[in-house]
Amino acid sequence: LLAFLEEQPTEASPDPGAAESLPPRPMEASGDLLNDRAHLCGLYATDEGRAPQAATFVAEALRLGSTCFVMASPSVRDDILAQLARRHPDLRASVDDRLVEITGYAGSIGAQLQEFESRYRAALDAGARSLRMVADVWLVAEWLTRKELIDYEAGYDKMSLRYPIVTLCLYEVRRFGGMDVVGALKGHADMFRFPTEILLPGVDRDASGR
Repeated sequence: LLAFLEEQPTEASPDPGAAESLPPRPMEASGDLLNDRAHLCGLYATDEGRAPQAATFVAEALRLGSTCFVMASPSVRDDILAQLARRHPDLRASVDDRLVEITGYAGSIGAQLQEFESRYRAALDAGARSLRMVADVWLVAEWLTRKELIDYEAGYDKMSLRYPIVTLCLYEVRRFGGMDVVGALKGHADMFRFPTEILLPGVDRDASGR
């Protein structure tokens, strides 16, 4: 799947100037991370692959001055924060300054989307210029049917267009079937606009590096 994403020649381009013209979201590559708006899907196969992928995403966002949100279960959250502390020594100060915020599942799709909007608006009102969200989707998926999960992603995608945010939704391929992964990729069309290595440095690979 990763190889497939990397071999889309018609619209994908690592050149920032070319990226500006791609519909429907204005996106521009900056270093290893997009600096405008995108809704991305990250795949991982092991617990060891999940935390580094999320931590790399957040650490790069903090380097660029974004306010970041992490949505995960307590155990997954702790793994991500431990990895993040190695990449971002000032993590405690960033948490105290609300540059890194932790969130859980609000209990329903509607409540969760409202929670996101409330946090995003508050961050922007506090002076944030850009936002980043990384979410371990299993936290939500274990409470929803697969159709509800698709509806949730679609609702989030529509809502997030109103904010300067890059979102990385992490899917564990051990728990989601092949059709679930296909659905996830369809729900994250921004994945098809740039090569994977530009979007997700440190993306989870197998032992051979493929």
